[in-house]
Amino acid sequence: MKLEKIYNLKEKVFIVTGGTGCVGNNLLKNLSLLGAKVESIDIEKTKLKMKNVNYFDCDSIIEKKLKYR
Repeated sequence: MKLEKIYNLKEKVFIVTGGTGCVGNNLLKNLSLLGAKVESIDIEKTKLKMKNVNYFDCDSIIEKKLKYR
């Protein structure tokens, strides 16, 4: 059975910290494949681009940098 039939993630939004690491990158890939909208936050910049994924490079430990402007 396909994951798309088990998990309906279309139009759901996920925030992933550490998206450029090994585990985070696989999580982004799988969430994207399942149709989720994903926001990836990491201190490292990435050259990878995936469908339905927005990338933000910032230090998530510093609260000021996470505030919406």
